[in-house]
Amino acid sequence: MKPLKTVSRSEANPQYLAGYLPDYKQTGWKLDPDGRHVTFTDGCSIGKLRLVGNPKQHIETFPVKQIKRVRLLRRADGYYCQFGVQAERQIEHVETGSVVGIDRGLKVFYTDSDGQTIENPRHYRACETKLKRLHRRVSRKQKKSKNRKKARQRLAKAYLKVQRQREDFARKTANALVSSHDLIAYEHLQIRNLVKNQKLAKSIHDAAWGQFLSLVKAYGIMHAHHSIRARTVLAVGSVSRKRFPPGRISVPPVGWCSTAMRMRPSISWQKH
Repeated sequence: MKPLKTVSRSEANPQYLAGYLPDYKQTGWKLDPDGRHVTFTDGCSIGKLRLVGNPKQHIETFPVKQIKRVRLLRRADGYYCQFGVQAERQIEHVETGSVVGIDRGLKVFYTDSDGQTIENPRHYRACETKLKRLHRRVSRKQKKSKNRKKARQRLAKAYLKVQRQREDFARKTANALVSSHDLIAYEHLQIRNLVKNQKLAKSIHDAAWGQFLSLVKAYGIMHAHHSIRARTVLAVGSVSRKRFPPGRISVPPVGWCSTAMRMRPSISWQKH
């Protein structure tokens, strides 16, 4: 869903719209019972904002005591209100008896121990020509002009689209992987050292391995099963829990977790 345009009431303090955006815990804000408006009462003159977006997400269904943090976020396509909610999310995992090891790469996103591969979408590479063109348009505009501001906005939206494409692919792939296996093993890579290679840094960043593994761990907590971090690459076709050195088994905890509900693009600011 395309987010609705910007921002707050006309009497809002412009310093919060131009740069610094506040971060609240359990005070300084008040949510209407219907969940359509949020009022900031900390004296910063932000005022009352209307929340718009996906009608299927109802923040008002959560008790106010469970909302631990409220943030105002600025993105290239508008402003958003992020609610951090204390909640327990458990998914009933259907055991399949399947144990799998994955080896991440650049030609393909990963290859598992059964020989199956997931193609690398290369979101940045696919959009690179468009991004270069938008960069040239920005450089040709006169500085501090309205046309330059519009060109920068279009460039920022293009980068934001790539970012969201990466996250969407990583979420869907991680969820499918965790849902279909009982034990997942992966190689422990030092990604921050790998990106020092100037010839591969762009491709490694584009693959977003770190984001994918973070989501695998997060979905593993929800499904309440294990993941193993190994030092070396797994041998395709032979995955056994006994092959991994002691002290390298990482089992995520099960139970309470804090889930941040990102209202993106479902809730944004709009003129009230």
